[in-house]
Amino acid sequence: MGKRALLTMALWCCPWMADAEPTSKPAASRPAVSRPEPSRPQEVALDEVVVLAEKPSLRSPSISRVGRQELRRRRLHTVVEALEQEVAFNATFGRRGERTFTLRGFDQRQVSVLIDGAPGYVPFDGQVDLSYLPAQLVERITVVKGPASVLYGPNGLGGAVNVVTRRPGAGPLGGATLEQGLGHALSLSAVHSLDLGAVAYTLYGGWRKRDAWPLPADYAPSSRENGVLRENSDEGAFFAGGAVSVALAAEHELRANVSYVDAERGVPPDTLAPAGRYWRFSAWRSLGSNIGHRGRYFGRRLELEELLYARVYQNLVDSYDDATYSSQIGPAAFSNWFRDHVLGGRVRARLALGESLPTELRIWVSAQHEQHAEEGSGDDQPAITRGLLTSALEGEMFLGDRFSVLVAGQLDAELPGQSISDDLSSRVAFGGLLALRYRPQRLLALGLSAARRSRFPTLRDRFSLALGTREPNLDLGPEVAWHFAFEASYAPWRWLRVAASIYDAEIDGLISFVALGGGLEQLQNVGSARFFGSEIEIKLQPMQGLELSVAYHFLHARRTEGDDALVAYRPAHRAMVGLRWRPRRWIEIGTRLRMVAERHYEHPVSASWEVLEPYASWEARVSVHPTRHMTLWLRGTNLLDGGYEGKAGFPEPGRMIWLGLELRYDPPG
Repeated sequence: MGKRALLTMALWCCPWMADAEPTSKPAASRPAVSRPEPSRPQEVALDEVVVLAEKPSLRSPSISRVGRQELRRRRLHTVVEALEQEVAFNATFGRRGERTFTLRGFDQRQVSVLIDGAPGYVPFDGQVDLSYLPAQLVERITVVKGPASVLYGPNGLGGAVNVVTRRPGAGPLGGATLEQGLGHALSLSAVHSLDLGAVAYTLYGGWRKRDAWPLPADYAPSSRENGVLRENSDEGAFFAGGAVSVALAAEHELRANVSYVDAERGVPPDTLAPAGRYWRFSAWRSLGSNIGHRGRYFGRRLELEELLYARVYQNLVDSYDDATYSSQIGPAAFSNWFRDHVLGGRVRARLALGESLPTELRIWVSAQHEQHAEEGSGDDQPAITRGLLTSALEGEMFLGDRFSVLVAGQLDAELPGQSISDDLSSRVAFGGLLALRYRPQRLLALGLSAARRSRFPTLRDRFSLALGTREPNLDLGPEVAWHFAFEASYAPWRWLRVAASIYDAEIDGLISFVALGGGLEQLQNVGSARFFGSEIEIKLQPMQGLELSVAYHFLHARRTEGDDALVAYRPAHRAMVGLRWRPRRWIEIGTRLRMVAERHYEHPVSASWEVLEPYASWEARVSVHPTRHMTLWLRGTNLLDGGYEGKAGFPEPGRMIWLGLELRYDPPG
C-alpha cells in the first residue's frame, strides 16, 4: 500500500487528529514537504498544532472542536446551542433570563470564555450570555474540558471555551439565511466574503426576534405563569461584524475584527420565588474588537502572535411593579445601566528546539484592565476597576515517536484599582500542569495529567450590595482546584472511534453564601467540593453516508465539608444518542436524543433539598439541497414536548418547529 493511501486511511480513521492540540512533533523535527508557498500565512491559531498523519498523536478526548461547516449542517443559532451538543455541558436559563451552563460540574464563571483568544465575559459577574453570540459569526469553537493547556489565560478553574470568529475571505461570496419558527420567531442573516490575495475580508449581519416561546402542552399553570406561552419571554437582537486580514509578507499577517450585538429581552419570572420579580433587559449591547499580528521567523521555528483587544458591555435593566411591565413607581422598581469594559493585550509564542530530543516551548503573557459602573434611578455606585496579569510557560518534549512529556507553569496576579476601599492588596495565584502522552499502537493513544488551577472572585462576588441584601467581602480570596485525569482514544477500524476519560477535580476555597442575620448574606471562602466523573464517546460509520454517535457522562458532585452535601443542579448522568444519514447527495437527515438524570436543588422558600425529575429532549432536522446554491430544511426541538425545568422555577421551552432557507453563491473554481 502506498504512502498516499496510508495517509488517507490514517486521516479517515482518526479525523480528530488533523487539527490536534499540542502533542505533535515541533516544526523543527518534521520532514520537509514540498508545496507551493501560500500568499498569506497558514490559517492556524497558536492553540492548535498541525499534525502529520505519518506520526499521529493524541489530541485529548477532553478537547473538542466544532467548525463553521458543522454549525451550518446542524442549523444551530447560537454558540450556547453548539455547546449543548457536548454531553459534558448542562445548560439552563438563569434568574435573569440568560442561558448559562456548567461544564463537568464547574459553573460558567469558573470556565474561561474567550472570543478570538481574548476574554469574552462581562467583568462584573464573570459571565456572558452565549445565546447572544450567533453561530453565523463563528469560524470554530474549541472546548477544553479540564486542564488541557495553560495557554488560555486567567480564571480557567474548570476549563475553557474559545470562540473564533469568521476568518477573512473564508465563506461564500454572498449568502443569506431565513428561518421561521413558532411563537412568531424569525431569524435573518447575511454574509459576504472575498479573498483578494494580499487582502481578505468578511462582513456579516443579522436580526432575530421572538414574541414568546411555547411551554409544553402538559405544563400545569402556576404562580406567575399561565402555562401556554412563557411569560415575558420575548426577544429581539441585531448583530453585525466583520474581519479583515492583510498579508504583510510571506510569513506575516495583520488581522482586525469587530463585532456588535444590540438586543433586548424579557426576563421570565421565577415561578417559585415568594415575591414576583418583573424585570426586562431593555438594552443589552456588546461591542468587541481585536487587532493582531502573526508572524513566523527562523524557518518557521518561531511563531509569534501579538493581540490587542477591547470589549464593551452596556446593559439597561428595568424592574417593574407587576406583570403588566408598565409601571415603575413601587419600592422594588428601578432602571439601572450596567456599564462594563475589558481592555487588554497578550503575546503568544511557539518555539521549536532540538533535533535528537525535539522540544516545543509555548508562551503566554497578557495584561488586562476591567471596569464596572452602575447608574440609574437608585444611588449611583462609583466605578470599580482591577487589573489582571498572566504569564505562562509550557514545554513539551518528544521522546521518540510514541511518548511525550508536557510541563507548564502559570502565574496570575490581581491588581486592585478603584473600589469602595483603599485597603485592598494584590493577590497572586500559581498554577501548573504535568501531562504524559503515550501511543503504544498506531491507533491507540493514552494520556495522564495533573494540574492546579485558580479563579479570582469577580467584581460582583467581592463588591456587590445586591440591592441592600448582601454585605461586600473585600477579603474574598481565589478558588483553587486540583485536577487529575486519565484519557484514551482508540480507532481499531476505519468505521469505529472510541474516546474516554476519567477525571477528578478537588476544589478548595469554594465561594459560598453565608447568612449574617437580619436578612443579610455574604460570599465567603468557606467551602470545598469534589467533582469526580467519567465520559465516553463512541462514533461509528457502518456504511457510507451513515454516522452514529453515543456519548455518556457521569458526575459525582459533592460538597466535601460538613455533611457531604450535594451541589445544586449537577445531574449525575447525561447521555446522548445521535444519527446523521445522507442517503443521497441532495438530502440529509439528522437527529439527537439527550437524556438528563434527576437534579437536586435547594428550594428557595423551604430551604429543603428537593429533586427535579429526569427528562429526555429529542431534536431532529431534514435538509434538502435542490441546487448547489440553495438549502431548505425543517427542524424541531423538544419534539417530545416534554415538560421539564432546567432550573427550579424556570420551565424550559416546549416543542419548537423551524422552517429555513439558505441561499449561497460561490464563484466556480
